[in-house]
Amino acid sequence: MYPVALRDEIRTWVLIQGKSQRAASRHFGLSRNTIAKFLEEEPAANVRQYQRQAQLKTPVRDAALPHIEKWLQENEWLERWAPKQCWTAHRMWTELRKLGIPLGESTVRLFVQELRKRSKPAYVPLDFAPGERAEFDFGEATVKLKGQLVKVPFLAGRLRFSGAMFVECFPTQRQEAFLLGQHHAFAFWRGVPRMVVYDNLKPAVLQVLKGHQRREQDVFLHFHSVYRALTWKPSMLISKRTVSPISNGRWLGARSPLLRAWNLSVLTWDLCRLMSRIWDR
Repeated sequence: MYPVALRDEIRTWVLIQGKSQRAASRHFGLSRNTIAKFLEEEPAANVRQYQRQAQLKTPVRDAALPHIEKWLQENEWLERWAPKQCWTAHRMWTELRKLGIPLGESTVRLFVQELRKRSKPAYVPLDFAPGERAEFDFGEATVKLKGQLVKVPFLAGRLRFSGAMFVECFPTQRQEAFLLGQHHAFAFWRGVPRMVVYDNLKPAVLQVLKGHQRREQDVFLHFHSVYRALTWKPSMLISKRTVSPISNGRWLGARSPLLRAWNLSVLTWDLCRLMSRIWDR
């Protein structure tokens, strides 16, 4: 058994100073085969790191983490329905002290930050069942009416599962057009979806309150008694992409050379026939 220092000295003698293995054998009193084996070995690390064999015991941390995880899960519900009652790090620290767990407030804050980083981001489901959801939005497009180019408001809707579209043109974007357009869309689709999503439209939403709360129009509240509706939520923003290409006018703009009519009723009828052909494909 040779010491590590001897191996390093031999490697320095031969590899760095340029001496021969035979000279090293005479100098250190070792055989040439032993010198050759020392030269074949990997050099020792300059800094030796300690490696823990047993798992580190953290009884205080293990006792506090289950409580903090439970409170953070409660916050997911409280942030939406009762934001003033959310668990803060200071409140968690106070409660842990009452439970007899000796922790500093700064340590509790570090635990909260660590657990929040672990939480997975929420994703909005993009796969829906048949008839589960539809989306509506207003838009404008330039069409030819009586030989003149005019901007026409329209209500666009789409079923999320089948992608079936509905577009109806109106003189205005008022509440009457908003409700009548949906009634015609449901008749065109031959059914009513279980959920309808809007983009905080003025005909539906009177006032946007704090968080996810909305104050809806009285007529729209009455509309609930006939059709099940749901106002737009920020967490559903990614799903709005299915309506935007229609509502921002690009879908109609691409077909504007074909959209010529004497009045809005004829134009809407032509659009229904066009959408029927697209749907039948």
